Amino acid sequence: MRVGTVVDAPRLPPELDDLRIRAESGDHVAGCRLGARLVYCGSVVEATSERVIQFHRDIEERASQAGDLEKANRAAESLLRSVELARHCQGLPERPDLLGYHYLRQAALGGNADAIILHASGSSLGTSMRHGWDFLRDGRFDQWRSEAPAMLQKQIEKGDPAAVLALVKAYNDSTMLAWILPPDPDRAYALDRLAEMLIDPPGHAPSLDMRSLPTRAQFAGARETAREWHATYFGGRKYASGPQLQRLVPPARDWRDEGPASDTCTGAESWP
Repeated sequence: MRVGTVVDAPRLPPELDDLRIRAESGDHVAGCRLGARLVYCGSVVEATSERVIQFHRDIEERASQAGDLEKANRAAESLLRSVELARHCQGLPERPDLLGYHYLRQAALGGNADAIILHASGSSLGTSMRHGWDFLRDGRFDQWRSEAPAMLQKQIEKGDPAAVLALVKAYNDSTMLAWILPPDPDRAYALDRLAEMLIDPPGHAPSLDMRSLPTRAQFAGARETAREWHATYFGGRKYASGPQLQRLVPPARDWRDEGPASDTCTGAESWP
């Protein structure tokens, strides 16, 4: 499979095949949802193997027989999680992450805001215990790093606060995007100030980890730049903290911990 293309794509379960048909017809919401599911399943493939499921079963049984109910309950929770993941991801090709990368990227290039955040923040690359970091060798990483920064900048200019928050997280070295961002303290400080201006009440946006404090001049410049961006790109608007904010803050807007959420991919081209 060439990077960014789908050649002789394997069959998918009916509900996902429907998403694929729609995605190939230009439905970027469908492409985003399909890509999110496939990349997610690729990242948890080890946890869904029969070997791991049997491992949890054995621990639960032994702990229960020994009267260690706390350990048995923990094993039962892990078993349930693995079984649910296996059901969620059954019937997929051996490397769903490769197919998922294609569809997430396609949806991002098509302008879907959620796909842009997922792809540009590095979530589309996926990692797993079985396949490790092979995206570094197969061309996906080079393709992604050539696209991601410009995607996020364009999304900021369209008024999507998720792009601002994604970059603040990256400048904190807490996402894969941090790998490819050149050091730029002035821009990082300005984005940090912009995030604070966007989210109401103050203090609820992710903030920059100030390993070294900006000078007085840097802080003043960052604040002025942030005010300009806030007015130009966001019309001075603020975004209330709450359930909506959780979709804005990577990785909460991501789907790795709980599986692809039903609202992961919307039809929006920017935040409403």
